[in-house]
Amino acid sequence: MHSEGVAPHGHETFRSPWMMGPRLDYKPMMPVTDPQNRIAFGCVTLAVAWAVIYGVEDVGNGRHWFAGMAAFAVGMIVSGVRQIRHDRRVRRLMDRARGEWSELLVGAAVAKGDGEGIPRFLVRRGYREYFVRRWIADRLTGELEHVAGEPPA
Repeated sequence: MHSEGVAPHGHETFRSPWMMGPRLDYKPMMPVTDPQNRIAFGCVTLAVAWAVIYGVEDVGNGRHWFAGMAAFAVGMIVSGVRQIRHDRRVRRLMDRARGEWSELLVGAAVAKGDGEGIPRFLVRRGYREYFVRRWIADRLTGELEHVAGEPPA
């Protein structure tokens, strides 16, 4: 018996996680990946660095390390805030797409019939976020193929 994803000769098969997309084998560089926790961790780190830089007199050359720690903390806070804003924007766009799904389906069929790509049609409709546009385009394409593949009634 061989484990899932490994062929008898030791090479990985098509079920290997690394072939299923970049997200499965992604190892985050941040010590905290959740945006809210990243902001909290950054605030605590910034407070500690500030307390040491301005509160302890005999740090010597260690102030540079704590200044670097403070810069890292600011980066964590900024990245957490940006991630929260990005997530909200993506959710709004996805909710909008769900709300106008029938219009998108008709428009995508017309665009496809005219030889225009569905992603370009979605850009014209105001979907600027790449991943949201790909998500919508994949689902629209699937529905259009499903409808086209059904036998006539």
